[in-house]
Amino acid sequence: MFEPQLIECLERVAELLPPSVIQIVIEILCLANQQTEEQLSYHLVQKLPNQSLRRCVLELLEIWQQHQPILPPQAIALALETAYNTRQTLQKQYEVQPVWTIPQANGQWIRQTEQVMLEMIGQSQSELVLFSFAVYHIPQIIQAVITALERQVKITVIVELPETKKISFGIFQSLPSQLLEHLTIFYWPLTARPQNAQGRYGSLHMKGIISDRDRVFITSANLTDYALNLNLELGLMTQQPKLADEIYRQLEILIQQNILLLYDPESNEK
Repeated sequence: MFEPQLIECLERVAELLPPSVIQIVIEILCLANQQTEEQLSYHLVQKLPNQSLRRCVLELLEIWQQHQPILPPQAIALALETAYNTRQTLQKQYEVQPVWTIPQANGQWIRQTEQVMLEMIGQSQSELVLFSFAVYHIPQIIQAVITALERQVKITVIVELPETKKISFGIFQSLPSQLLEHLTIFYWPLTARPQNAQGRYGSLHMKGIISDRDRVFITSANLTDYALNLNLELGLMTQQPKLADEIYRQLEILIQQNILLLYDPESNEK
């Protein structure tokens, strides 16, 4: 039987370490036979990318040797893998999952923004709605969208346009023309926007994805390289068809009321 201190430490390591690092630790423990604690510590430290991860794993080794040194490293590896897999299963069962952009992420259940966006686009089968204030320098997202179009997925994009003076560049400067012609693009015209006392207009500031009216991801992150890789961003992703359909229908109402307009390159009003 595992001591409570060792169980708590295993759970903490499974919580804090990214998946790729967990696998490295498990593999090293599985292959460790006659190594001393010092040799094992040295081997692990050489494979871990930063100091906080090293401290976490070294604490596990210390507690293991203090409380149950009779256990072989393979038993610790199995326990760590079990703790990690259990945590992953619980995460998938969460009704709502937090999604972050955190450069060099480590921490509890971190799912990165770009990872979730690529997953949702890649798994879409019939319909995809993307909405964002800014769109810029997103090569992997572009490739995923192209692949979705090849699967005959209908893709609608709702974006801010440079003509509103809110941004200096937009979707037409960021996406290839051969892709743009296959997208249905909506925007919020100035004539439909409220103004404050100083004559300033509101912004199309919502960001997110609806996939197949089944999953929805609402996020602070724009479709930009900064938002996907450099900023601190936070969003929520959930698989709730009722909620996804409710948001989709509200967007339909905005379109029906001409609050959101279909982009027409021949139109003078943008």
